[in-house]
Amino acid sequence: MEGFLQSQTTMFDVKKLVAPGLIFAAGLATAHLCAASRFRRGIERSIKELSRGLDAPVSPREDLPDAIAALVARAAPLASRAPATVHLRQRGEMRFSPLGKWQSLTAEQAFAIRRPGFVWHAYCTVAPLLTAEVVDSYVGGEGRLEARLFGSIRVANAAGPETAKGELMRYLAELAWAPEAIRYNRALRWNELGAREFEVSADSIGGEARVCLALNENGDIAGMRADDRPRLEDGKIVPGKWFGAFSGYKELAGYRIPTQGEVGWHLEAGPFVYWRGEIVALDVNFGD
Repeated sequence: MEGFLQSQTTMFDVKKLVAPGLIFAAGLATAHLCAASRFRRGIERSIKELSRGLDAPVSPREDLPDAIAALVARAAPLASRAPATVHLRQRGEMRFSPLGKWQSLTAEQAFAIRRPGFVWHAYCTVAPLLTAEVVDSYVGGEGRLEARLFGSIRVANAAGPETAKGELMRYLAELAWAPEAIRYNRALRWNELGAREFEVSADSIGGEARVCLALNENGDIAGMRADDRPRLEDGKIVPGKWFGAFSGYKELAGYRIPTQGEVGWHLEAGPFVYWRGEIVALDVNFGD
């Protein structure tokens, strides 16, 4: 009888310990779900913001350099009206240092056509059973870079004038994936540097953003470069030499775009490619 009472007492003691633990775990799970849900709802709002107020018709630009106008004519059929955004689905890899391990990722990107703006939302496997969500965006003149483990635990966050300039530069560099933006976006300025090199620029709260686009012998965008994209180095933001390459031109949803690419930095030790991937699908949104 004494042993039975001792076992019952022990069982009740365990229940006293387990119950608070379960409550605490349930609270953590709820907090995680709420944080992840807020994070993703914010991304959805940003994507919707890209096409807000674009109901009025807009005419194609007639002031593009001849080679750029010819590029757009080949890449995008002239529709009866301008799209609001194009949506890309990507598959690729990233790494965070020159000696870092490549991490697989999938991403979706909404790219604004009539004004500068984009939202890139990626899912990245950083370790076994450990995933991260990353959002990189330029919306309403504001730049943002944020990374969260499991979509809830923030591990990186950047905003401000330098981030805005850097994100606008990304928009300019990726015009090859949205040739309609070249045709309709009147915020972009074009300057011919040579037979196959053109500088495209636009204004941001962090100053003028400028990117050089290089064309290949077929007149397609094959590369991009910039000498002053803001980059975090030793805790400070400094201008970095940035570069990228495009290849694998194919037709997706009626648009002829490069389906393969890579992006990197020119460091003192040499070139550092930090992203490489491919476009696997493209959809067009007219803002209806």
